[in-house]
Formats: sequence, C-alpha cells, structure tokens
Amino acid sequence: MDKTYWENYYKEHNRPAAPSLFAEAILKEYVSPGFRLVELGCGNGRDSVFFAQNGVIVCGVDQVDAEVKFLNDTYAHDQLGFVAGDFTRLDLGGAFDCVYSRFTLHSVSEEDELRVLEWAYHHLNDGGLFCIEVRSANDPKLQDGERVSKNENIVDGHYRRYVDLSAFTQKLTALSFELVSAEECVGFAPYGDEDPPVIRVVVKK
Repeated sequence: MDKTYWENYYKEHNRPAAPSLFAEAILKEYVSPGFRLVELGCGNGRDSVFFAQNGVIVCGVDQVDAEVKFLNDTYAHDQLGFVAGDFTRLDLGGAFDCVYSRFTLHSVSEEDELRVLEWAYHHLNDGGLFCIEVRSANDPKLQDGERVSKNENIVDGHYRRYVDLSAFTQKLTALSFELVSAEECVGFAPYGDEDPPVIRVVVKK
C-alpha cells in the first residue's frame, strides 16, 4: 500500500466528509443498529463515523497513524474507535457482523487481497456479511499512467489493481462465502467529472 501517498493526502483531508454512496446503500439494505462492523482502510473516517451515527458499533482500521490518532481524539466514543494498522495483516480479536471494505482492495496486491478475504471469513460471525466496493477492470483509468501488469498501474504515484468481477466472486465462493449480490455499474462512485464502472459485492459467511 502507498502509505506515504495517503499520509500526505490526509494531511489535507483529515476530517470526515459526507458518507459514500456505498455506505448509504449498505446501511439501508444490510446493516442494522447494534451490528459490530470493522472498516478496512477507513481513511478519514467518513463511513465509519456515518455507521456509528446510525447505531452501528464500529472499529475503523487505517495505516496512517497520525490520521488514526486525530480520529480517536476527535470522534471516538463508546461505539466508535480507530486502530492503526495494515488491514492486510490484522491482529484484531473477536468477531464481527460486518466487514466493510470500500476502495481498499484495489490498493493491494492479489496476494494481500487473498489474505484479507481469508481473514474476513474467519472473523465474521455465522451469517455475517462482507461488503466490498472496488475498482473494475473495465475502468478507463487502467489505461493511464505506468502499466505494471495486465490489471495494475501507477497513476500520479498511486498504485491500483483493477478487479474482474467474475474472477473475484469465484475467489469468494471458493472460500465458502455465499454470494448475496454482485454488481458492476456506473453511478456507484462518481467523483468530479469521473463516473467509471465500479464493482459492488456482498457475501455472507
């Protein structure tokens, strides 16, 4: 993961903004007050704070120590806390009702991705949900910057790996997850004048 890139980014964007469209959709369809949720790569906490405001018990994890300290000092309470760490090598105890990953798995290698998928399966309660939003291999941005491999590039110093929906769902079901929903669509994550196709997957243990 590009730790230095994100350290610099969150110096300028340290406060939570409006929640993502994905968080709003997950809260509406799948997550209820009292659920125990862990967010992998919570960044400035926008979605973690949003879930906690709606009665969810949240642990946000991010690699940027300074941002995690800021979030704990500013926003933490008895149902919301933040942990500094690499989400591909987590050492968190307990089990969760939901593992939430938005725009994080495409920032790590395929090997690290598999480690995260396995971790999620073993740390979800029975019936727990793994909710994922990730960049698609059909994203035009794959053609930009320095091409690293067929589905990886570096743009403005930032690594991305673009995901094939069919192959990704096969990985999840091979780990014994039950597929709940899988979509690839524009309109999921518009940003400025960009609105690329984005993948959303929800699976159940």
